[in-house]
Amino acid sequence: MKLFPDCYPCVLRQVLSLVKLTGMDDLQTKLIMDEAMKMLLATSGNDSPQRIIVGIGDFVRNMIHDNAGPFDPYAGLKEKSNAAVLRHFDDLEAAVKQSASPLETAIRQAAAGNIIDFGAKDHGSIDIAKEIRDIPSLRFSFYDYEPLLYKMKNARLLLCVGDNAGEIVFDRILIRQIKREFPGLRIVFATRDKPVINDVTPEDAYRVGLDKEAEIISSGCRYPGLMLEETNEIFRELFKNADLVIAKGQGNYEGLSEIDDERLFFIMRIKCERVAKHIGAEVGGLVLRQKTKLSGPLQ
Repeated sequence: MKLFPDCYPCVLRQVLSLVKLTGMDDLQTKLIMDEAMKMLLATSGNDSPQRIIVGIGDFVRNMIHDNAGPFDPYAGLKEKSNAAVLRHFDDLEAAVKQSASPLETAIRQAAAGNIIDFGAKDHGSIDIAKEIRDIPSLRFSFYDYEPLLYKMKNARLLLCVGDNAGEIVFDRILIRQIKREFPGLRIVFATRDKPVINDVTPEDAYRVGLDKEAEIISSGCRYPGLMLEETNEIFRELFKNADLVIAKGQGNYEGLSEIDDERLFFIMRIKCERVAKHIGAEVGGLVLRQKTKLSGPLQ
């Protein structure tokens, strides 16, 4: 996805959120915001929001961090998000098992859970308990369930690309249900390589028990949205050989929007006017969409 003028307010809001989490004073905050605006003004038509966010994050890290350990200002929020959803794990799992169509219920939960995105939402604005209560009333703007089911029935390797902490608890339930219905399917769950916003890392996946349901790997990508050219060789080989790829979340949609591949399915909740317009959905709508049915690159 390219950087558009309507991306600027979102980028600056993310930067301000990051600065608040680091506890910077007003002078430091001004320096960071000034740098962020300079970087935005210097962008070209080929830059992406993901690269700008990581560039600003690197600037903040170099300014305040001693580089002795990982720079993860969102670590505490990620732990709280995981814990908040895990408290509802048994109820969510029961809703899937008791459903007339368990896999569809698990997909609905996974799509709805994509709201836990601190790149698109302020980190104090998400009421996770309310979001879970509202899941049954949410509707899909696109629902390519039959093509997905067909792919699953004929697949040997499923590659799932994760998105955010908290959300990955819903992903665990979905993958568990996929395993129940397709026990011979090998499932690999790919994360970001390093902490960025509240995106999932291997450590986050292990903390919520996702390793009990799937193999956990790092994609090698450090951006908040998968960019194939930035992934490692292991991930690229898995992507090449997978019979089915499920990419969770808007960031991964943005990063993979230029790939035309019928193996690729997106599960997400629309949080951006630009993405909503591209895919033909309303902001807030749930999406299960096969890539070949999309309208092309996000531009």
